[in-house]
Amino acid sequence: MTSAIDIEAAGLGGVVGRRDLIALQTVEIGTLTSHPIPIIPGQFITIAGRGPVDSNGSGKTTFLSAITLILADPQWRLHESGKYAARLLFRPEPVGLSAKEHAPATVGYIVGVFGERDADERSALSVWIRLQSGGSPYAEVRWSDGLVLARGADDAERLETAHRTWASLRNRVPVTRIGDVLYGSSPRCMSYLHTDGTRPEAPSLVSEELSHLKPEEIGDSLIALAGLTDLVDKESDARAKRVEIESRYAEERSRDEQRRLDEESDLAAVADRDRAREHVARVTALRRLHAARRYLDVHADDAAMAAQLDELGGRADERRDALRLAQEELDELAVPEELQQRVAELDGVHQSLHEDLSALIGEEGRYEGELERLDRSRPALARLAELWDGTPAETLRADLDASAPELEEAGWVLRQAAADVKEARTALERIQAGHDPDTAASLARLDAAGLPAAGLLDAVTLEDGARAAWEPRLWPYRHAVVVAPDDHDAAVAALRPLPGSTLVTADGPLDTSPDAALPAGVTSRIPVQGFLAAVERRADAVADPASAHDRDSGVTVIGGFAEPIAGRDARIRQARSRLAEAEERAESARASRAAVESRRAHLENALKHATAAAQLAELDERLAELKDRLAGVRHRRAALKGRVDEARNAWMAARTKVDTLEQQRRFLAQRVSQARQQLADAERDLAKLTTRRADLPLRYWTDQWGGDQAAAEELLGAQEPKLRTAGPDALLGHARDALGEAVHALYARTPAPSDVQDLIDRFRDSLSTESLADRLRRLQALTEALDDVLTGMAEHDRRTRVQIEDERRRRQLALGELDTVREEREEELQTVQKLVREVVKGRLEAVSATYDRLDRARGGFGARLIIQAREPAKPEQPRRWAVTPAWIRDLGGEAIPYKETGNSAQKKIQAIQLVLAALLSDENAEGRVLVLDELGNSLGDQNRSDILAALQRAANSQRVTVFGTCQDAVFPHAASYTGEILWFSRHAVTSPFNDPTRVWGFDDNGERVELTHDWITRGTPG
Repeated sequence: MTSAIDIEAAGLGGVVGRRDLIALQTVEIGTLTSHPIPIIPGQFITIAGRGPVDSNGSGKTTFLSAITLILADPQWRLHESGKYAARLLFRPEPVGLSAKEHAPATVGYIVGVFGERDADERSALSVWIRLQSGGSPYAEVRWSDGLVLARGADDAERLETAHRTWASLRNRVPVTRIGDVLYGSSPRCMSYLHTDGTRPEAPSLVSEELSHLKPEEIGDSLIALAGLTDLVDKESDARAKRVEIESRYAEERSRDEQRRLDEESDLAAVADRDRAREHVARVTALRRLHAARRYLDVHADDAAMAAQLDELGGRADERRDALRLAQEELDELAVPEELQQRVAELDGVHQSLHEDLSALIGEEGRYEGELERLDRSRPALARLAELWDGTPAETLRADLDASAPELEEAGWVLRQAAADVKEARTALERIQAGHDPDTAASLARLDAAGLPAAGLLDAVTLEDGARAAWEPRLWPYRHAVVVAPDDHDAAVAALRPLPGSTLVTADGPLDTSPDAALPAGVTSRIPVQGFLAAVERRADAVADPASAHDRDSGVTVIGGFAEPIAGRDARIRQARSRLAEAEERAESARASRAAVESRRAHLENALKHATAAAQLAELDERLAELKDRLAGVRHRRAALKGRVDEARNAWMAARTKVDTLEQQRRFLAQRVSQARQQLADAERDLAKLTTRRADLPLRYWTDQWGGDQAAAEELLGAQEPKLRTAGPDALLGHARDALGEAVHALYARTPAPSDVQDLIDRFRDSLSTESLADRLRRLQALTEALDDVLTGMAEHDRRTRVQIEDERRRRQLALGELDTVREEREEELQTVQKLVREVVKGRLEAVSATYDRLDRARGGFGARLIIQAREPAKPEQPRRWAVTPAWIRDLGGEAIPYKETGNSAQKKIQAIQLVLAALLSDENAEGRVLVLDELGNSLGDQNRSDILAALQRAANSQRVTVFGTCQDAVFPHAASYTGEILWFSRHAVTSPFNDPTRVWGFDDNGERVELTHDWITRGTPG
């Protein structure tokens, strides 16, 4: 069990250990040359340069990307096989060159030289990364002790040397593990670069994307910068161990439970067979009890039957004597024949008189019923007869018949008038819609064909002064319809099915007004002036009589119409006048029919009264007649009733004498029958009992029992009350039930062998109607078969129990041991968690204090970190530390979290201060590298100076190497605080590679200077 952790082990480690990056060489990487570049560790190093046009395109970002790659910056996602790293290889297109003239690099190298402080070349270590663009592996890593660089006089020679040197390196590292193997658990490099897609970019503490980070991601970054990643990983390891032992324990527990289920199945089978044995033994015992009970019962039945036979024999003799005496008494009693004849004669007289009386009673009832019916109908007839005026009914009926034709004629006149009203109303509606009867059919056809049309006389209107001249001219065209000129042919086709249709072609579309003067007194709503002019030319107007004469054809049309024939308004007035006349005729017809109906109603009522008076007279005559007849019938009935009573009394007296004698004989005959039946019953019972006694299986059950009566009584007496008093059928039923239980216990889980199953089926199919011997044979056969099976399994069952008990004890011991380990792992996890919680919280609080101090030192109002430990949702997940940076933005204000809106320069300053705080708070930050792109952009002069000074102090005090790229405006400020300047230049767009990098700096470590002196002074390692 771990009780403490080596915190120092969580700092720098791996193969590189505490060595610093002191030089970098690139071969075929971007536009960089292959000259090695010295690096002074523990300094703020300014990266600047000049491209073909301005400071862009000089290769600064490519150089910094190579540094971050050699230092395994997490943003490269090297755990994904390094596919992004291959983008650093030289490609002509991104720098404005043609691929036809400058082939892209397929293989390139990045070499990093690491050296210890105050040590010589023997302590140096060289790390090589080989990149290739052709596919996986995109990146490979090898390393070697000492100073190993690609030497040569020019770039081409150095490339060849690089190939050979790479092949000679033996220490290999999977690119996915370069960080752990070379640098240990803590990150050696943290960076933010604008790479234009060369590598994946993600929000970082040193980027302008601070507000995009979650508090948990900020916490992870600070823990890594503080060198506590390994410590946090130990907690994760402890969690993993705890989860692993829990999983093992659960697995073993599950395996034990599953095994117990299997064992329980085996034990259940053994228990089933034990129960089956108990049931089979019980079947044998019950069969013995059944035999004893049967033996005792059959002996008791035989003795009882012998006594009953003696009793039945005596009873049969008594019933023979009783039958003889009853028969003798019946034979002596008889009814005299003359008495029976007298009864028949008196009965005939009585029946005849009774029939006559019934006929008179029926006649009396009929008369009474008719009288009652007539009496009920008389008041209604009397009320109607009172209204009779004395006119004979024949006269009234003749008048009524004569009025029927008048009513029918009045009805016909009314129907005809109603039809005229309907026709007049329809004509009015059609004229109002422009479809008078003369043109309705033609207009309907044209409308269906989608052709605009109008009736000629509907569209033309004549003043009163023009009627005499123009009405006879237009009368021949009263059926004509007018269509537009363009619709003429289509209209002719549409009216083909209507022979006699007349078409007039308008001067233009029908919705236009006439464009020329019309004849005097004539108006039109459609342009038909051409037609009217032609008609006026052809037909002369004649004044007396008013007419129109066509000179060419010799046709004369007489005028003088009472009403105007042209113009919709005039035609509507005519139609309304005709409708009013029709309605007046209809009203007159309705009045005429109502008068006829009223006169007929009066005649019908008078006829009803006359008829009632005649019927009343007839009814009174019938009532008088019925009353006389009823009186006669009642008199005859009274006289006949006395004679019927006398005849009935005489017949009843004689009948009584006969009935008394016959009743005495029936009684005696019944006694004889009963005696005979009783004798037959006694003789039958005697025969049955004799047969039953002979059928008793006395010998069979004596043999089955095999003992005497005393032994049987002793066995049954020793049983429990339920069995002691049970009958043989109940005992046999118990035996069958016990045998059924034995079968169920033995074969409920597994099928029975075929021979045993056959016996089981026969046993189950046995019926209560079968003989007792057959049922006993089936029961015995199955009992013996089950006993054989159970006897053969007895030893197997004993061994099964012993083995299962031993196996369970062994598994229980193993589970106990695992449970002990669980408790130890849980205790270990609690200890590690407590330590990690204290250390991480303490370090983050230290970072918070340093963060506040840095903010105030640069003139801020103070800052702090809001620290929260987030416990995992699942046991196997790590604890996360949510860290929320917050700073005071106004004097006397509250600290505001970083997610709140603020200017980007302030957020960039806070992000850099946060990184510096983490580095300054870490006692093991030595050897780390911080890479900042576009340093100082978007910052004012004062903020820029504060940040640059803070970077220099942190680099010197913590021996952290800080690389910062600067644009032209920032470079003068950065040069004032830098410990080294690297100047990159590419003088022309047409040049595929940079000029050799220029370096200014001072390294107070002479040994390190000597280590790189040779190839720096010569420009190339060779």
